[in-house]
Amino acid sequence: MVEKSELIGDQPYWLFHPRVKDHPGPVLVIGCLNYGPYTHQMRALGKEIIGVDPQTTVQLDGVTHIKAVVSPFHGTAMVHGHDGGASLFWFHQPAIGTFDCVTMDDILNGLEVGGRDLAALEMNCEGSELFVLSMMTRPYADQITVGFHDRPDPVGDLPVGQGEPYLPSMRDALIQHLSQWYDYVQLTPREDNDWWFFLRRP
Repeated sequence: MVEKSELIGDQPYWLFHPRVKDHPGPVLVIGCLNYGPYTHQMRALGKEIIGVDPQTTVQLDGVTHIKAVVSPFHGTAMVHGHDGGASLFWFHQPAIGTFDCVTMDDILNGLEVGGRDLAALEMNCEGSELFVLSMMTRPYADQITVGFHDRPDPVGDLPVGQGEPYLPSMRDALIQHLSQWYDYVQLTPREDNDWWFFLRRP
């Protein structure tokens, strides 16, 4: 079991377990637009950080940035969203451009990570957590902090900012999949962005 009281961090969304300090692997941040509190906390710990986001223009010392969308396929994709986030799934949001796609295998086996296990994985990636987590075949991150996002309805004319939420079974199936390797705790309630934390069991 992992308890929320064991975790540290500046805000309820971006919590982490203190054992990240001693893990030799890098920290991967997917959806790192403008690099928020989680990244800055990891920098303060002296961690090697790799960020992935299609829109970020901010450059930070000691942070390697991959300007792309995490996707289950290679190539390019039209991305929808706004200045606060981008998604492959927000069909009711304005299109903001076409971006390169990278897979998790590309990242984990590329020069940036080089096959190492991750000290931590943080995801605020507007729906892409669905396939990142569902396609995991081994616990390559010691700990995971993730926000589960709304799944938009691709059919119909929905107002901007509204979408059909995950069926509970979709999120629960991902949690069940991760429970093969991880203990977990909910950080914030569903109505408050639905953030969860996962810690790999010994």
